[in-house]
Amino acid sequence: MFSIKIDNDIVQEIKEVEIINIIPHEKVLIDKKEVLKEKLKYKDDQLIIAESGIHNFENVKKMNECGINTFLVGESFMTSKDPINKFKEIFKN
Repeated sequence: MFSIKIDNDIVQEIKEVEIINIIPHEKVLIDKKEVLKEKLKYKDDQLIIAESGIHNFENVKKMNECGINTFLVGESFMTSKDPINKFKEIFKN
């Protein structure tokens, strides 16, 4: 569990939500079976966030195909010369 110190209402809400992370390193990004195997470790009502290694639409598409629709993207935006277009590139329809 983690905490964010913004104000008491937000901290309380965060404590009531259980967040589970899948870290899709290169092996996981290449093999959807690995992602699905990782998902089996968690309950259906737990939020799964794909983090680390989300650099393009193909990464997002593979996670979507495994039923993961929540992402934490950092490095791709921080290192891009145009973060808005990078967002559009990663999350295009």
